Amino acid sequence: MRRRDWKTLTELADKIEADAGAGKRVVLSARTAWIVAAKLRAVDNLPSRDEIARALCTSKGYTCSDRCYACTGWANIVVGIYGCRLEPLRTANNDDSPD
Repeated sequence: MRRRDWKTLTELADKIEADAGAGKRVVLSARTAWIVAAKLRAVDNLPSRDEIARALCTSKGYTCSDRCYACTGWANIVVGIYGCRLEPLRTANNDDSPD
């Protein structure tokens, strides 16, 4: 990646994804790495879809541990608008990524 050849975070993500998908090494400047780290930290602080469903649950006794259809539907709407924390990364034992 050339020095600052992106204008938006989406462009940066597209470039990183394209290079990684092509098996190329991705090298970030210190400033760009700082931006990426801040965005990753922000996403990791979001609640998961299941945590949102439990918070929205209107069942008696707060029993949405089974992820009922209604609460999951509402959580999906919230996630569609605001996003959510990504699921934990897979381990090497069950990872089907190209690495």
